[in-house]
Amino acid sequence: MTPIPFRRGGIWLIDFVPARGHEQDGRRPGAILSIDAFSNGPADLLIVAPLTRSARGIPYHVPVQPPEGGIRAPSFIMCDQVVTISRNQILNHWGSLSMETLDIIADRMRILLGI
Repeated sequence: MTPIPFRRGGIWLIDFVPARGHEQDGRRPGAILSIDAFSNGPADLLIVAPLTRSARGIPYHVPVQPPEGGIRAPSFIMCDQVVTISRNQILNHWGSLSMETLDIIADRMRILLGI
């Protein structure tokens, strides 16, 4: 079986253990935000944002409705929780985000980073 390449906008089940402080913990879906060349490159790292089903009214959380990305329940991509992880923390592929959702995420990231 050929491994699925890591693509920007892919939703994967990710093992976020261990976490510290207010970081998201446990096994949960995450969205790949890094470009494909980085995600599949020699560093063996991915830049991801975890998803949550909790609506907290945080403006940096991007809503996603099923079946987008293969999610099963209404969720939010937490742009304020972006982390770099090892590719060995990736468990299974769920699906992919739309370009519209990726554009919203990019906008939220520009605001968060002041760029």
